[in-house]
Amino acid sequence: VVYYHIESQINATQVMDNTNNSSTSGSNVQTYAWSTGNGLRWSLASAGSSNYYIKSYTGLCLDLAGGSVGNGKNIQAYTCNNSTAQKWKFVEV
Repeated sequence: VVYYHIESQINATQVMDNTNNSSTSGSNVQTYAWSTGNGLRWSLASAGSSNYYIKSYTGLCLDLAGGSVGNGKNIQAYTCNNSTAQKWKFVEV
């Protein structure tokens, strides 16, 4: 498995973090100072149709909480369940 740090473009010293490297479904995802901690490691798995599951080091999937859309909705690390709330697409900007 290849792991990545997902850096903020506001400040590259901040990366996406599965808080406390949690294996608990519904755990918070936040930004955190770049380090070698496992909570900062994420992998990609194909979800088909150019979509990906973004998986934490503990195996949880990046998930749009409640499966609802709209500005300000929370993103969490959640048990992988193949729902559309866990499928992400990378779009060039």
